[in-house]
Amino acid sequence: MEDNSNLQHYISRLGLPHAIYFTVASVYAKMDARLWIIENSNAMTKRDSKLLKAIANFERIECKEGVSRWAELSQCINFHSKMSARCWIPTKYWFVNDPPDGLPKRFGLCWGSKDDVVGELEQVNSIMSDVCLDSKENPLGRQFRKIERYLSREAARLEECDQYVGVVICTQGVPTDECGNRGEDVMKAFVKNLISLSKLPVKIVFRLCTDDDQVVDFYNTLDANDQCACDVLDDFWGEVT
Repeated sequence: MEDNSNLQHYISRLGLPHAIYFTVASVYAKMDARLWIIENSNAMTKRDSKLLKAIANFERIECKEGVSRWAELSQCINFHSKMSARCWIPTKYWFVNDPPDGLPKRFGLCWGSKDDVVGELEQVNSIMSDVCLDSKENPLGRQFRKIERYLSREAARLEECDQYVGVVICTQGVPTDECGNRGEDVMKAFVKNLISLSKLPVKIVFRLCTDDDQVVDFYNTLDANDQCACDVLDDFWGEVT
């Protein structure tokens, strides 16, 4: 990470309380990079989500209901991508399923030269707008294994620097295997993969894109499991109510 002058300016422009800056700056200093795991299944097209609209520098916040889960997630990623670009937070994005139409399954932001950031940010927004959501699978466990292999190569460096990678898993439902199957064996494998990943220098957050009580309860049980070491976040409205 760079010095935090850009971060301080960004927090100030959002109109957030000054005291929150110190918490954000502490996380910023400890986090080496962010990795977003994005569920791109057709379940994300269901229109039971909400968009947030801030009026007059966050003095009033409005809610637009009846939008797709993907629209809600796209708004979330758009916000965090802008923050990454302005404050230089190296970020990678991984789709859970292979996207069609030649779109990349993995892409990055703030991973190369500063001269590339504008183009990288445009690419993130373009891909999120263009991706086709036609898969029925949500093989999160497979993604955890891939992330573990990827981050295992960086573990020694991260531990030496006392830093971690933030892993944000964006999903609307319980996981499946690669063939779309669910069940007890799939869930056990999922939890096993999550526990193994959490032993690396990472901070894992599940960003839920659903209000389904059964799904929320499932992930909250993971949050309560000391072995899993993860946090669970709902949308803005779910967190403030």
